[in-house]
Amino acid sequence: MPGIRYHLYVMNKSREPGVTLKTFWASLTRGGRIIDIKNEWRQVRHPNFVIFFAGAVAMFTLMFYFYAIGGRYVDRIVVPSSTDLFLEILPRWDVTAVISYAWLALHIFPLIVTFLYYPRRLPYIMSTISLFIGVRVIFLILTPLGPPTGNIDMTRTTAVFSAMKGVLAFNNENFFSGHTGIPFLFFLIYTIPWVKAVFLCESIVMGSCVLLARNHYTMDVIGAYFMTYAVYRISRYLFSWLDTRKEMPRIVENADSQNTRPVESIPETVPEAQN
Repeated sequence: MPGIRYHLYVMNKSREPGVTLKTFWASLTRGGRIIDIKNEWRQVRHPNFVIFFAGAVAMFTLMFYFYAIGGRYVDRIVVPSSTDLFLEILPRWDVTAVISYAWLALHIFPLIVTFLYYPRRLPYIMSTISLFIGVRVIFLILTPLGPPTGNIDMTRTTAVFSAMKGVLAFNNENFFSGHTGIPFLFFLIYTIPWVKAVFLCESIVMGSCVLLARNHYTMDVIGAYFMTYAVYRISRYLFSWLDTRKEMPRIVENADSQNTRPVESIPETVPEAQN
């Protein structure tokens, strides 16, 4: 089971000394070429794929229903607002446009990445996201706390979240930050280096913005990384049998001919350093 060292290894693999510009680009875009997309979709013809995908969609829908129930519950509780040491130091900026409209727009990116590069992994990815939602709802219910002092309420400043208030947007949902955790979860799930880098940057940016807008406490953002990694490891234990990325070797085209050859996929473990 890959640990956090594996994910950092994948991102830093292309930085090894002695690489040329050609090998650097090949490493950076590993798994993201047209031939890789074709191969992934060619291997979707798994006899149980439709069943697994339907089950994952049902689980995903159920978790969102669970989230709506949990959000309404915590919003009915009268809880005080508070602050923390870091929020007292940090400036207060209205970046609700980033954590609302930009946040929703950025959801298009993982959809494109999944359908292009990881169609066979759809049941696993959706099951993992469902697990994330379920775990987050449990912690929302167990840690009722009002929004930080000086909170810039997105449900009042943005039309989209105002329309979703009471359905998918709530005021007392704090621990742990979904804006931080969801991109970090994608960073852990996906294997293409540049895709991992995009999601890691998105996680850091969103985590910073929810603090600037006082939408979360500092512990919500920092704790999101620990909770998300725990969810990822649990998902590997529970749903790894749905992850079909290792079923068949990828076939890539030789740039100098029409022949094709099998290549090894990205390793699941970090190679040991040579003495």
